Amino acid sequence: MIKHSKKEITLSKPTLENETSMVISKKLTDLYRNIKGIEEETGIHDFYLGFPFLSGTLSDGTFFQAPLFPYPVRLEKNNVNAQKWVLKLDEGDPQINRTLFLAIKKLNNRSFTEDFFEQAANLAGQYDYDEWLSFLKQY
Repeated sequence: MIKHSKKEITLSKPTLENETSMVISKKLTDLYRNIKGIEEETGIHDFYLGFPFLSGTLSDGTFFQAPLFPYPVRLEKNNVNAQKWVLKLDEGDPQINRTLFLAIKKLNNRSFTEDFFEQAANLAGQYDYDEWLSFLKQY
């Protein structure tokens, strides 16, 4: 069950009566420990949620499926009233998936200007699917 507010998404509220919620909570605990371990080793919090996903094939037939925008997020365990896992939007702007467009550039012989990436970054914060689609159709 996922509940959403503007800056926070509740991913799971594990209960002993619900085995599935306990399995999800264990997986989230493992992910959380991994994230924290990497952050402690490197000093960098590098955790993103990608949305929306694009999929298709490139001109050479290579299949791709990748997020258009990675959004910086934090995974937190909230124990206020009852334990629950929360995904919070982190400070920082969403980005355009430059790796995806680098692959498109290389395999489809397309080029993208810095202006393209700046426009896309501005669109990422608007959460408007129709606007994203219109922008991508231009290119």
